[in-house]
Order: sequence, then C-alpha cells, then structure tokens
Amino acid sequence: MERADVRVESMRLVLMQVPIALAVNFANSTLVALVLLRVHPVGQVAWWWLAMVALVSARLLSWWRWSKEKPPTDATLKLWERRALVGSVLSGALWGVGGIVLFPEQEIYQIFLAFVVGGMAAGAAVGLSYSLPTYFGFLLPSVIPVAARFFLEGAPVHFAMGSMVIVFAVALSLFARNQHAMLTRALSLQFDRSQLAAELQHLLQSVELRVQERTEELRHANRKLAKEIAERQRAEKAERLARAEAERANAAKSVFLAAASHDLRQPIQGLRLYLDALRAGLTTSKQRDLAARMSTILNSTRELLDSIMDLSALESGRINPAMQSCSLQELIGHIAAESRILAEKRGLILRLRNCPEATTVMTDPVLLTRMLRNLVTNAIRHTARGQILIACRSRRDHIIVQVWDTGPGIAAERMQEIFKAFSSSRSLGEGLGLGLWIIARTARILHHEVKVESTLGRGSVFSIRVERGSEAGHAERHRRAQHGTKSEAK
Repeated sequence: MERADVRVESMRLVLMQVPIALAVNFANSTLVALVLLRVHPVGQVAWWWLAMVALVSARLLSWWRWSKEKPPTDATLKLWERRALVGSVLSGALWGVGGIVLFPEQEIYQIFLAFVVGGMAAGAAVGLSYSLPTYFGFLLPSVIPVAARFFLEGAPVHFAMGSMVIVFAVALSLFARNQHAMLTRALSLQFDRSQLAAELQHLLQSVELRVQERTEELRHANRKLAKEIAERQRAEKAERLARAEAERANAAKSVFLAAASHDLRQPIQGLRLYLDALRAGLTTSKQRDLAARMSTILNSTRELLDSIMDLSALESGRINPAMQSCSLQELIGHIAAESRILAEKRGLILRLRNCPEATTVMTDPVLLTRMLRNLVTNAIRHTARGQILIACRSRRDHIIVQVWDTGPGIAAERMQEIFKAFSSSRSLGEGLGLGLWIIARTARILHHEVKVESTLGRGSVFSIRVERGSEAGHAERHRRAQHGTKSEAK
C-alpha cells in the first residue's frame, strides 16, 4: 500500500500534466476530425469533435479551479482522484466511440485512426503512470473499441491489426505498471531523504549544543587550573572524549555516504534501463531531445555518486593498493579507446602517443586507470574546441604520463587550489570539484606525483610520475601470452 505522502505527491504530479494532456487531446481530435471529413459527412464528424471540445473545456475549467486552491492533501485526495478518473474515462470513451462510429472504409484511414489512438495511449502511459487507475481509465475505453472494430471487419489483415492493437495495449500496461512502481519508489526515497535530512539537522543542533556545553565546562576548568590539578586532568579527559566522539562521527559520515550512494545507484540504474526502453519508441525530434536531456542528467547523477563513493572510500582509509608491474601502453590504450567516442561527440580530436611496448610501471592498475580516466574526462569536459593528447615520457627510473588539452587554462594563483576538495577553477567547470582532489589523494596512496602546468587561453597539461616496473615481470607476461597463443593454435 502506498504511503499517504507518496499518493498526494503522485496525484499532484498527475494534475500538473492536465494542461498538456488537454492540449494534446484538443489538437489530435481536431486533426482527426479534419482528416475524417474526407470520408464521412460533416455532421457525423462534427458531433464527435464538439463532444471532445466540450469535455476538454470542462476538464480545463476543473483544473483551473484546482490551480487556484492549495495543493491537494490527504483529506481532499480522494475527491481529486475521482475527478481525474472520471475525466480520463470520459476522454477514453470518446476516443473509443469515435474509433467505432467514425471507422473509415479505406485502409489508409484505418491505419491513421489506429495510429492516433495508439499514440494517445502511449502518451498516457508516460503522463498518467503516476496514477494507474487514471491511466487504465483512459486506456481501456479508448483502445479496446478500436481493436474490436478491426476484428468485426473479418478480413485477415484487420484481424492482424486488431491483434497488434491489443498487444500494444498490453505492452503499454506493463510499461505503465513498471513506471508507476519506479516513480513510487523514487518518491518514497525522496521523502525518506527529506526526513533523514531533518533528523540530521536536529542531530547537528544537538551536537552543537553539546559542544557549547562542553566548551563552557572547559572554560570553567581552566579558571581552576592553578588551584586544582584534578580539575585540569578532568578537563583533558573530557577533551579526549570529545575528540574521539568527533572521529567516530566522521567515520559514521563516511559509512553513511558509502551506503547512501550504493542504495541510490539501484534506482538510477533502473531509470537508465527504462529511459533506454522509452527512447526506442520515440518518434518525434522533440521527444528524442527530451530523452537526451534526461540521459545527460542521469549521467551527471551517476558521476556524482561515483565521486561520493570514491570520497568515502578515501576518507575511511579502506583503499589498499595492489602494487604490481603492468604494461603502461595497454593501460592508456584502453583509456584512449573509451574516451575517443566522448571526445568526438564534443567535436574534439583525441590523440594517443604510445609508449614503447616494453614499458612497465609499478602501480595499482585499477587506481591508476581511474586517475587517468578522470584526467581525460576532465580535459574533454573543459575543452570547447581543439584536441586532447595522451602521452608518456620515459626517464631513467620513472615514466611521466601526461594529458594535454587546449581548454581555457588555469590561472597561476589557482594552481594549488584545484587539488583541494570542492574546488572548480575552470570557466566551463561543472560538478562538485571532487575529481582532482580524489586524484591527488589516490596519488599519495600510490606514492605517485601529480603536477599541472597551464597557460590561460592555451590549455593545460596534467602529469603523473610513476616508477618503472620490473622488466622481468613484463618479459614473463609476454612469454605467457606467446605460450597461450601457441597452445590455441595447436
């Protein structure tokens, strides 16, 4: 059973869709009427269109009255649910009656009518999925009569078209049900998050009050330090307890961030799957543009959650690098292949200057890959035009991996600040500014050195200094690869 606050919010969202739905109803009914005037008498089409206009006007007036009132509460929810359901049923019934009475004899007009009714049902699956009774109140009386009218024709092609209408309606019903479950879950999470934020605020206020009380106690103890050594020791003990409590609170914060980020990834992944399924059925450029914007928002949210997960892992000290000798050419080659598509989408050229094949470095390949991927992604994000270059420079005992860009550059006074948390120094910057901070922290864990050089208006270059790996280890991996190839050939 849905929570009351979720039901209220779902109904509010449905009522917000009413003006758009009514505009679509009016536009489509007018278009259908104009088309069917070619095959039906004016009077037969006019009564159906006038009925549709009257219903749209009545529903619009009801919505206008609702918009002048306060948002619906649990007390008035049932009234607005009944009104929305009745309006949806009447609208669907008019489309169903029109599909039967105005059913044309020409097949091309039959296909047109089925296409319009199916499009209205598909649009309702998106706009009315917040309330399943309202959605089915439109779907059933609008689609079933059209399907039945195709079956009554008796021809095989009409039977196939009627079956396709039924299959389409079932698919839309399943989609609407899943969409409703997903949206209900998202709204529940939103309300839970708001409640948790209020509880955290209350906890912070309590902690602040306790800190003030402890501070006052410490001041009182300091005034008696000269006379009573025992009081001084008691104050020092209280200070140690407060510090331990703060450390536990910081650890609890890191655990909370990790848990919350992990739980939020699941609904976001579900949104991604449903969005991909929805995009496959979009027909207009406006719909595809809207879906692309939704995809961009989901990608930004996923990147933010990844940053939070990395932040909590670094702060809690749970990262233990697995140092090993690995091939640098293979590592940066994978990163270049992954990032080239993103660069091309932004109109940029991504170039790769390969390292010598035998070049190995001593590092944790997973962590180093994350560092380089973040640098390349930042370079692409902050570069409006030009190119990105991934290169490596060999030195006697180490390798320098560099990421060049032709972006706006970084001012000299901001060079040291960009590696701090929540710092964003570029003109095209976006996000929380955690990326470079995470790179710097990871570099310290791996004992690598990160540097940056930049010129305003010309671009920047980020460098990672990595110790050379064991050549013997590289030779052993090469020998094993050759042995595996020979075994497969046999």
